Amino acid sequence: MLWFPYIFRYFFSLFNNTALNNWNNKYSVKTESTGKYICHIIKPKNGKYNKTMIIFIGLGGILNPFDKIIDLLIKNNYQILIPIYGPSQASLDYNIDCHEAEFHEELYLFICKLNILDVEVICWSLGGILYKGFENYLDNCHHYNFDIF
Repeated sequence: MLWFPYIFRYFFSLFNNTALNNWNNKYSVKTESTGKYICHIIKPKNGKYNKTMIIFIGLGGILNPFDKIIDLLIKNNYQILIPIYGPSQASLDYNIDCHEAEFHEELYLFICKLNILDVEVICWSLGGILYKGFENYLDNCHHYNFDIF
């Protein structure tokens, strides 16, 4: 279990909320619950997209490094899902009462609820490990088409 001092959690929360607010000024941003977890959904303001990208973020969960990637993806007609794995968050949105397998199952059910049939994936640091666990979950329990970058 990782422990981040609260001063870091406040700063990371400030950075993440600033990034989400900036994205919300340019795009449509929603944060939805997927059970014990949350997922940020970013779409073009006009609501038109024809591709879906999932971004598995790294340890600490800072969103700022993805500014230019989000801009590029939205420009190319993507909707973006950023699932938040609670134990790895250095912000105030952390949750240590969960297991990686629960995260995978809840993310799968959330994607199914949104009726998303094909996705592409970007991983960063710990996000790569989360994705590989998610891919193993899908291989063992379900059939799904993922392209990873």
